[in-house]
Amino acid sequence: MTATPFTGLIAYPITPLDAAQNPDLLALERIIAPLHGHGIDAVTVLATSGAGVSFEAHEHAAIVAQAVTAADGQLPVYAAITAHSTPAVIARAQAAESAGAAGVILAPFSYLPLGDAEVRELIGRVSDATDLPIAFYNKPVQLGYDITPDTLDYLVTHAHVRAIKEPSIRPGQHDRAILETRLAELRSAGGPGFSLGLSGDLGLLAEPPAVDAWHTGLAAFLPAEYHSVWAQDAYADTSRRALRRLAEALASGHSPIGGLHVAARTQGSTTADPLGPVLPATAEETAEIVAALS
Repeated sequence: MTATPFTGLIAYPITPLDAAQNPDLLALERIIAPLHGHGIDAVTVLATSGAGVSFEAHEHAAIVAQAVTAADGQLPVYAAITAHSTPAVIARAQAAESAGAAGVILAPFSYLPLGDAEVRELIGRVSDATDLPIAFYNKPVQLGYDITPDTLDYLVTHAHVRAIKEPSIRPGQHDRAILETRLAELRSAGGPGFSLGLSGDLGLLAEPPAVDAWHTGLAAFLPAEYHSVWAQDAYADTSRRALRRLAEALASGHSPIGGLHVAARTQGSTTADPLGPVLPATAEETAEIVAALS
């Protein structure tokens, strides 16, 4: 396992569903078990790719426990714990700790955008309830909250935040210099031993600045190809082109999560379409994804 939490190439699998749209735990185990042998450094379940907020508390706990079993001590398993209220977040964090998770990842969700004081309170209470390290999942477009370096510094100093998952591309901001400035500010706020990570496959596949971690759903079902790009081996350019075609096909669809379920099925996993209100991929989107994978 990696010595520092939330570092390296971190795969984010879907949560497979059976025909009745219940979590298919054995299918999840079949996705996770081989990842260590293909260069993946860690696994995170129940984040965006895994539709974590869609599941009830008992389902969430069972999924984390199954992921830990599947990893079999070869990979750290992190659990996304975003939920509708602070007590629900705390309960998910404690259940994840009991199941053997190595850390938790938290995006601060509310029906109205939160402020810095509310985010500090939320993460402080989670830190009081569990000893697990926390990765802050920054989703400014989706959640209307964008963490500042000052608040990140506060959370590192006063809570268990040990990492950040930051978007590699923001709408209207494609200048590499802007991203590098932002990352330098976050690096300074995080201090020694802090993991600075990026998400967003199109950005990750376009020569991002040096960071400590890549967080990606694609790596869960194309681990060897993604590891090739992360490690910059002899096949990196070929893998990058193939993965970029797939990332573009997923990004262009109306239902990226539905597209991930199509991609997982195409790669041999068994899963139904995602839970509503997320829509399945259309026939046209499915054809594009299958073509990109071929």
